Amino acid sequence: RLETLAWLPELQFVDTQHQKIKTRHPDTGVWLLESPEYLSWIDSHGKAIWCPGIPGADKSIMASIVVDDLRHRFEKDNNVTVGCAFFDYAQLDKQRNVDVLCDIYRQFLYDWESLPQELIEMRLDCQRQRNKPCGVPEITRLLQVELARRSSVYVVIDAFDECRNDRASELLDILRSLGNHVNLLITSREIEAVANHLGTHDRLEIKANRSDVEAYIRHAMKGGHRLSKAAKEPKFAKEIVQTVADKAQQMLFLLVTLHMESLTAQMTMLGIRNRLRSLPDSLDETYDNVMARIQGQDEMVARIALQVLCWVCYTLRPLTLRELQHALAIEPGTTELNEDNVISDDDDILSCCAGLVVIDGSNNTVRLVHYTAKDYFIKNRQKWFPEAEKTLSKACITYLL
Repeated sequence: RLETLAWLPELQFVDTQHQKIKTRHPDTGVWLLESPEYLSWIDSHGKAIWCPGIPGADKSIMASIVVDDLRHRFEKDNNVTVGCAFFDYAQLDKQRNVDVLCDIYRQFLYDWESLPQELIEMRLDCQRQRNKPCGVPEITRLLQVELARRSSVYVVIDAFDECRNDRASELLDILRSLGNHVNLLITSREIEAVANHLGTHDRLEIKANRSDVEAYIRHAMKGGHRLSKAAKEPKFAKEIVQTVADKAQQMLFLLVTLHMESLTAQMTMLGIRNRLRSLPDSLDETYDNVMARIQGQDEMVARIALQVLCWVCYTLRPLTLRELQHALAIEPGTTELNEDNVISDDDDILSCCAGLVVIDGSNNTVRLVHYTAKDYFIKNRQKWFPEAEKTLSKACITYLL
């Protein structure tokens, strides 16, 4: 069994979904699950629904909420199966169509006590062909056989705009070819090319409503020591909720998250009040604000934060936490890594970056909080990292020596 499954590439989309659903605040996203468009999609066959949203609108969280709802809704119905895929701009090389389809197929096998015979036979057949890897034709045939056993199929694809253009049409064509009982729900930015790829579809815009945003703010206030004190003052707590929610352009959850991080960092109640009055209105201004906070830290902490951001932003692939810890410990002119110079506490790495960096629990890699953060740093490269490649190259050469 293990050898056969190993023949199928795995992208760990289920782990990604689990990590994202953990960050959901209770009772948020209910508006989507109760919307007429979503309920109509569930009751249909062969229907596609496009859920566009602006950057930072928490489309990925909404996609994970949908997957969670579908799996709970149909957990006792063996005739229904649910699959998901989460595209990521930092994983483009790994997320080929064959890999995406294989991972979705593996999800469909979760309720099987033993592997289907057609999978075993196909793997053995490819093995006889000089260990031929699983390709698009093979996984398409396997999906067709498997889904013919089901009465309804739901596939949720998040961040479809981060799928390479030369792969997007083929992927949708394959999914549509699997039967007229396959329902697709796709999230992406508001990009016309995605709508064109989809063809006939319904539309449901993802835009966090006011109650979701306010619920998140009230929850976040309980997480900070001084903010929790502010929460006990009804008038001040109401002011925080209203001000931060008002600043969230088009109910932009990312902006709310960064604003709450900024308020949590304040040392006094007066500091919270002053920061509340000066919260910026746009993402770029907010990123400027965060970088100013980073530079205002202790000199060594600020230097480490800039090193972290440089490595995370400009490496060709995401670094694991351990790789980043080693990268930060490299000292120019040395020939050995000093383990005493390794930052062992991942919270120290995250906290010095003031919310701009997160650890992806599905693969333990370190990444920017959102792709708009990378856009910001690329746009302001000369200001923050004018010699990024030179700096990283020197560190890599030192490490190799």
